[in-house]
Amino acid sequence: GHWGCARDKTFKAVDLHYYSRAMARCALADVLDEVVAGRGPLEQDKDSLRIVCGQNAGKATLIPEVLSFLQHLDPPLEALVSTMNSGRVY
Repeated sequence: GHWGCARDKTFKAVDLHYYSRAMARCALADVLDEVVAGRGPLEQDKDSLRIVCGQNAGKATLIPEVLSFLQHLDPPLEALVSTMNSGRVY
């Protein structure tokens, strides 16, 4: 799966480090399908999805790709870039 565990292990996160833009979109679609179906780590807390964007293989951030993907869903999902970690989206 695409799930990773944060260092403090208090939440589950989707880790997109080194994914291409296309693979990041596919991974997000897969994760959101799990959430909607009530499967996966977020089945009890659907409002706490964390996406760790990091950099792809070309050292570019995936933040714009992730934000665009989430905004173009129907309905669009609200997303915030963390103020404490610019590579994390909530």
